[in-house]
Amino acid sequence: MCAALVFALALLWALGAALSPRPEPPAEPPSPTAVDGRVVAWFGSSSDPFCAPLYDVMEEVCRANGWRLVSYDCKGRTAGQKGQIEDFLRTEKADVAVLYSVMEESELNGQVKALAEACPVVTVGQRAGTIDGRYVTAHIGGEERQRTQTLAKYLVENGRGEKALLMTEVPDEKMERETTDGFSEGNVSILDHNYTWGGQVYAERYMNTALDTFSEVDAVVCISRHGAAGAQAVLTERGLRDRAKIVSLRYDPAMADDLALGVLDAAVAFAPKEAGERLAETLPDLLDGKETEDKTLTPVLLTPENVDETELGYE
Repeated sequence: MCAALVFALALLWALGAALSPRPEPPAEPPSPTAVDGRVVAWFGSSSDPFCAPLYDVMEEVCRANGWRLVSYDCKGRTAGQKGQIEDFLRTEKADVAVLYSVMEESELNGQVKALAEACPVVTVGQRAGTIDGRYVTAHIGGEERQRTQTLAKYLVENGRGEKALLMTEVPDEKMERETTDGFSEGNVSILDHNYTWGGQVYAERYMNTALDTFSEVDAVVCISRHGAAGAQAVLTERGLRDRAKIVSLRYDPAMADDLALGVLDAAVAFAPKEAGERLAETLPDLLDGKETEDKTLTPVLLTPENVDETELGYE
């Protein structure tokens, strides 16, 4: 009887506890995105090694400040980025637009002007032209002249570069002129210039022809891996590799292997990490109505000796 009574009382207590209202847990504070109604539009390309890390930066900055982020990814397609900007202008509104362009300068100029009619514009990486640059509120990027000066100093300090060959990808008169003038200011003479057209075989063909004409060459300046590989193959075949430095005005993470293996002697990089830091500084000031200015990135000289220890922020 006692055991039955105890069991019955326990059952009644459990039933009463189940039916009685439970206190609601305290509501979580609203997320930052619900606090601030401002909107940031971001146009980039995840297929670009420099731009890819900036997606996380943009998400973190917007989350921390309570802004809504409207993010676009053209995946390297010029027409895709242009279409995304046009779609944004038709369907969205923002308080600022951040653009990492994969377009040619002429198209970039037109898109910057169109965006500026809707909101302030921040460009990252490629700069708009002189005339249309007035529509840009702030620019974050490295300067071409800095790349050239950094490599010229390296060549001179290593006893090379008085007589150099230049290999770029495709014709670009403005870039070619600025590069040649920049090296000249750094006491490096560009003897000749040609194009690799996106392939190592074209770099090798040019190197064979150029070395027959300019036997005194002591440096080769390129902007791509296949340019460097073509130069290294021909110089090695002719027994001239020890005499001539191979350097690159551009850098992507795959070039770390080229530096380690001796295909490249040096390359100039700008750090995505620094670009992200400058974005995190610029956007709050701009949206708070403070005066903003361009942020120039610092060129980093990479060599076989320091490439493994240098943290640039690539993914």
